[in-house]
Amino acid sequence: MKSLVSIRLAGPADAKVLSGLCAAHAAYERADFDHKGHAERLKAALSAPNPRLIIFVATLANQDVGYVSITEDFSSWAAKPFAHMDCLFVSEAARGQGIGKILFEKATNFARKKGLNEIQWQTPDWNQQAIQFYQKLGAKVAAKQRFSMVLPHL
Repeated sequence: MKSLVSIRLAGPADAKVLSGLCAAHAAYERADFDHKGHAERLKAALSAPNPRLIIFVATLANQDVGYVSITEDFSSWAAKPFAHMDCLFVSEAARGQGIGKILFEKATNFARKKGLNEIQWQTPDWNQQAIQFYQKLGAKVAAKQRFSMVLPHL
């Protein structure tokens, strides 16, 4: 019998566990991850009076195994706001149990409740498992390159 998955809205007390999940996500995506001050910055973001960052955490058998993070953004092109799913991650040991789908539904339901009718995200082009997962959910690919640049302090 499979264990039940529970989903909770993350709060400041979840910052340390979320930082660990973010590090695991970065490792999976072969990306750099700076641990220094990460949990503290997450805690501050989740403590804000009107938080820009919303995170839902998935728990399976009393273990935090995944998360989805959402922010609200604005498209000048469409001239309307949309939900940006910054991250959706399920630890390797917990994959294949429908947790990713549950987290994705949590993100889309949150967006709908905010009155947003679109959600956007990205995934590495080599991550065929994620691409197939998203396409199976009805998402379409928008071929673009994502750029990032760290800005020097003034």
